Amino acid sequence: MKNKIIAILCFMLLLLQLPAAASAQASGIAIAVDGTKLALPQPAVVQNGTTLVPAGPIFKQLGLTLAFDKASQTVKGSKEGLIINLGLGNRVASVNGVTVIMSVPAQVINGATMVPLRFVSDCLGASVTSDPKTKLISIKTGKAATKFQHGLPLVISGNYVRNIAKTNFLYVTFVDFFYDTEKQAIVEYEQSVSDLGAGSTVKYTEYQVQNLSYNGAEVYMGTVVKRVKDYGNNVQENPNYDKIRAYYRTGGYLDQIRSIYQDYSDAVKAALKKELQANKNKPLKVTDASISYNSIGIPEANITVKNLTEKTVIAYEISFSCYDDFERPVNVWLGSSNRVDGIAQDISISSGGEYGASWTLNLYTLTTHLKNVRITAVRFSDGTTWKA
Repeated sequence: MKNKIIAILCFMLLLLQLPAAASAQASGIAIAVDGTKLALPQPAVVQNGTTLVPAGPIFKQLGLTLAFDKASQTVKGSKEGLIINLGLGNRVASVNGVTVIMSVPAQVINGATMVPLRFVSDCLGASVTSDPKTKLISIKTGKAATKFQHGLPLVISGNYVRNIAKTNFLYVTFVDFFYDTEKQAIVEYEQSVSDLGAGSTVKYTEYQVQNLSYNGAEVYMGTVVKRVKDYGNNVQENPNYDKIRAYYRTGGYLDQIRSIYQDYSDAVKAALKKELQANKNKPLKVTDASISYNSIGIPEANITVKNLTEKTVIAYEISFSCYDDFERPVNVWLGSSNRVDGIAQDISISSGGEYGASWTLNLYTLTTHLKNVRITAVRFSDGTTWKA
């Protein structure tokens, strides 16, 4: 199994959150499930072509138990064999651990938690029809299994899996899907959770589509459970594995991943531009400066910088002042200045990336902290140089 190095990139809310009021229109739409009209505490609204309805009534009528995790701002609908997780303001949802990307996220409107009607219906295999004249949307439930139902003695909710069998599993096998941005191809990796005891729950992956997780140049697309095996060598396969595999490989789903990637890229650029302006247009921002000591007690200056430009930094020059605990300048041995000039080179700091470097203060041995840390010059991979 290929080892994966995870670089979780933030900006989750900035990436996927949409204003609740954006393009939302009062619809006058009525909703009926199997012929029963729903009493809605908040009228359905149409946002960018998606009908949003209050979660409570629709979940209840479709047989889903509703729960809300305040800490993660996640709406959860569950019934036997199915768990749906929707984050407020997040276009990325999880259905039995399978990633689904929606055009419009769940959100709060006028105090009501609203969810995309078509998405919820599709998760349950229900059919949806609408009458534009009467503005009635009719949902008809069915008993047929959907591609999200794995039929295994597992409960998969988000990134967690629970063994609901009465026996221990030797392993539970999942398949991770990634899009290789360099080769422009979809790649798959099998990974397993070993020794999953009866009734136990573990986190089976750290990857998240909404956080734009990477494995090198590969962007995470989603995961599906493939099989379980117990200690008696009994194997159970996910009967819908091939359907989910095909779903992840559709052009439409890949376009959605690309859309999220573009949203992320635009959000990062906007955030960096704002941060660059706040940093007085200096390309590197000092995010941390501290002192540690090597094995023989010599102080070392540890300084971390962040690249606020869209370019790649390959070298920079830095200057800082040394002080002791009495706030007295620590001058260089046999000298009169407490100022240190340093250089970091043969490096590569990508746009938005951070880099930490250390300088041993052999001639400033009483130093306990640093002040006035300044970047004096920056060299970029395109051959240009910035100077203070």
